[in-house]
Amino acid sequence: MSRIFFMFITTFFLFNVSYAQSNKTAVTRIIKKIKNDELAVDVSVKVTAIDSIDLTKFARLVENVPEGCTLKVEDASGADAKIKENKVSLLWVRIPSTDFHVKYSLTCSDSPDCNLITGQLDYIVTRGVKKRIVIENIK
Repeated sequence: MSRIFFMFITTFFLFNVSYAQSNKTAVTRIIKKIKNDELAVDVSVKVTAIDSIDLTKFARLVENVPEGCTLKVEDASGADAKIKENKVSLLWVRIPSTDFHVKYSLTCSDSPDCNLITGQLDYIVTRGVKKRIVIENIK
């Protein structure tokens, strides 16, 4: 009996760890310094790595940038992009079914701190539940 319980707990733990890790790296950000006051930002969304995502539902990607920076969207991958103050919000009525990139540039009054750029992807899973993935910086 205890052996079956141990196997159940081990399987449950491994499933949860692998689920969390597979979504963890599904959305990443690469920041390249173009000039002292200018950055190019590339957010990669690996739709195929997001567990149970409902491709018929909406998705929203939000990026928060440092104050004093001007943001310009270069490639929204079919999303409706809205820029307000220090935030860009990209909304898809239906998220693309293949992996895609969102690209934007930042021009700042000072040399920007890349660690101040934060964001997340909100999406719906097949059971109708809203989920969020925090975007990771890749150096």
